[in-house]
Amino acid sequence: MVAEEGLKPGISADEPRAVGRSALDRVRVGVSAATWILLALLIPLYLLGSRFWWSEVFSVWPAWFWLMGLVPLAIIADRRPARRWTWLLLGAQLVWALAASEAFLLLRRPLREPDLAPGSREGSLRIVSLNLGGSTSWSAKVLAEIRKREADVYCFQEAPDPGVLEGKRPVEAAFPGFHCIHAGDCALLSRFPIEPERLDLKAWGEQMARVKTPAGDIRILNVRMPLPALRLNLFSRQARAEMRLSHRERLASFGRLAEAVKKVGKDGPLILAGDFNTPIRSTLLRPVRALLTDAFRRAGSGWGNTMTHDFPVSRIDAILVSKEFRVLAAQSLPNGISDHRTVAAEALLEEDGPGD
Repeated sequence: MVAEEGLKPGISADEPRAVGRSALDRVRVGVSAATWILLALLIPLYLLGSRFWWSEVFSVWPAWFWLMGLVPLAIIADRRPARRWTWLLLGAQLVWALAASEAFLLLRRPLREPDLAPGSREGSLRIVSLNLGGSTSWSAKVLAEIRKREADVYCFQEAPDPGVLEGKRPVEAAFPGFHCIHAGDCALLSRFPIEPERLDLKAWGEQMARVKTPAGDIRILNVRMPLPALRLNLFSRQARAEMRLSHRERLASFGRLAEAVKKVGKDGPLILAGDFNTPIRSTLLRPVRALLTDAFRRAGSGWGNTMTHDFPVSRIDAILVSKEFRVLAAQSLPNGISDHRTVAAEALLEEDGPGD
């Protein structure tokens, strides 16, 4: 037998290929194992949520964010003899992402216009919540987008300065007969009379008011909660210290929010709306969800995520109502004026509505 050119005697031409495939298989096995380990770590971190600063570093991001890295790893790890493990890994990632993202709510029928037009029946309210981040003034475009929603009560976060235009503030000029109050970062606009009340959450933006509707007085809490301090360099002692401090302050702020909801909710109907700067199903908001009904969870349809506007992967903006309300419909709506989507809900004020 004559040895092939370039090969040592006794070595076949297929052996180098076999060695190469063996090395590649080992790499794929390693990548597959690493992907399983990452997935196994992420799931308990999401269950822990915001209880610890180190779990919040991961859980503050939506599940889809991590899938952008995990799915390619699973595909790289694909091996023909063990393809079932690739499909199992991809399936596990998909199940986790669907469970963490509330995507099952898409199974509901497409949103129809509520049977009740705004203000057409006593107790019926259409509420809108919108973070106006990116809007530096109450421009004609901003006011036109707001007017299009035909709401009874608007809750704004990162609201521009009230400003004055021809002797009037532009919001009041664009909405004759409406009532508007500003509280720094937040603003309320209502077709019914409103009275501001004191609130001290030490949040980035907070506002409480009594709204005098034909069906009776309701309280509105309008908030923008603080973001966590996320630092890329986790090996830095200073970065870890900053994240721990930020986490303690966030826990305290959300704790004060839960206490305010509990206290104010005892006095009658309550609506909480705003930008919570954390996924609405976060452990930080669990005490609040135990007291109020998440409008979108109750009667929402369509894609409910609100951030970012053009690629909404996380639901951080929401409207929650007390048991006196029956939620008729809720939706996350696109707009051309913010990096957040608009949250809209229609609710009927009853004597004793359902809880969450």
